[in-house]
Amino acid sequence: MRSILFAAVLATTTLTAGSSFMGSAEAQKISNSPRAIAEFLGARGYSDVKVVKQGFTITTAEACKGPDKFKIKISVLGQVKSAVKIGSCATVFGPQQIANQLQDKGYSQIDARVEGNRVVALACRNNSKYRLTYARDGKLLSRYRFGRCQANDALSPKQVADALSSQGYNRITFIDDQLPRYVAEACIGNDRVRLELNRRANIRTERRIGRCAGSIAPSQLSAVLEDRGFKRISITQGRTAPYRAEACRNNDRLEVVINRYGEIVRETRLGECRRRIEANQLPDFLADQGYDRVKILRSRIPYIVEACQNNTLVELTIGRFGKIREEQRVGRCAAPVTEAVLLDGLKTDGYIILDSKRNQNGRFAVEACKGTTRYDLIFSRYGEEVRKRVNGECQSQSVLDVLSTLESRGAEQVNIFVEGCFRNRKYRWEFDRLGNRTGRTRLPGNC
Repeated sequence: MRSILFAAVLATTTLTAGSSFMGSAEAQKISNSPRAIAEFLGARGYSDVKVVKQGFTITTAEACKGPDKFKIKISVLGQVKSAVKIGSCATVFGPQQIANQLQDKGYSQIDARVEGNRVVALACRNNSKYRLTYARDGKLLSRYRFGRCQANDALSPKQVADALSSQGYNRITFIDDQLPRYVAEACIGNDRVRLELNRRANIRTERRIGRCAGSIAPSQLSAVLEDRGFKRISITQGRTAPYRAEACRNNDRLEVVINRYGEIVRETRLGECRRRIEANQLPDFLADQGYDRVKILRSRIPYIVEACQNNTLVELTIGRFGKIREEQRVGRCAAPVTEAVLLDGLKTDGYIILDSKRNQNGRFAVEACKGTTRYDLIFSRYGEEVRKRVNGECQSQSVLDVLSTLESRGAEQVNIFVEGCFRNRKYRWEFDRLGNRTGRTRLPGNC
């Protein structure tokens, strides 16, 4: 059944391809991986792409285009089915934008770069040197003076690195990139050396500190990334350097570029990595996906559960990271019930209702008696019994107790009557204070 439904969906998608959102005449099937979706939307002018839902035929992503943020649905055939504006995208300031702002404010000799999730700039004004730290939205977080500016003939760290590269050094890393001197580590031949340079990139001292690792084989890529804390590694380009891989670290899914020496030269965030889902987490996990009334049929991987989506009962096969591998309709689920309908059903089953209320999650809490036993009952909003607990006994008053109570409140000439049906006829019975029947009257009509 699943394969038939899936084929029908694909057939429907193919038939409607000519009227897609983008109006593309040549749809091409694409993967629903975050990287593929990011590349697909990036080619269409979107940025900051984040995949929020992966389906069999439709993938939903959020992305920015200009100042606007959109929710976009992409079909498996490579068509944008819809793009709905959902808000605004915050402007992200980079080193160049920060440098332009500082120049407008009279700073010179500006060196701005990204450090973590901040932009840090070194700049001069009035012959004083400042370190300024900005958030990525352009907000100034800190500014402090830490010396005087040197003459404007000093080379930047990038210029120093270029000068060293021209002399045969490679894999250059700065230990200290603040003037009046630069300290760097680099490889030359098979030696790793530490260099001290002046502002003109002249080498003052050079000291060997070890050996430089040689080139790595493609088969070593996974081990290299594991040593750096990556998990769930997938090598996407492992033939020649620079190598590429997708991997997880701290719940972030990253594209990693590795040079031939096993050094990571760039990381690009693709989205979130799904964490392993335990069986007891399935009800809450599926609730976020729009399912309820989850029943676990198999608690080992792959998990098999029954759940309701709207009023449809489905059987789901779920992988270890929460991906729904298969969904099959197996029946219908009960619709929500009103409190009145629920209580009427309980009365029909012989309960006497003492109290009922509905709590914040939509469940019904009922106190009721059946026979001489008192119960606390919890029902789902669909009328399903969730819990039943005995909570004492129900005591019934005698006829004399009832009459005495009424008389104590001022009632006079009190009699007890009971109306009911007997052999399809309506009657009224009369009782004395001790519960003895003292009369019977036939009432008009039948039961």
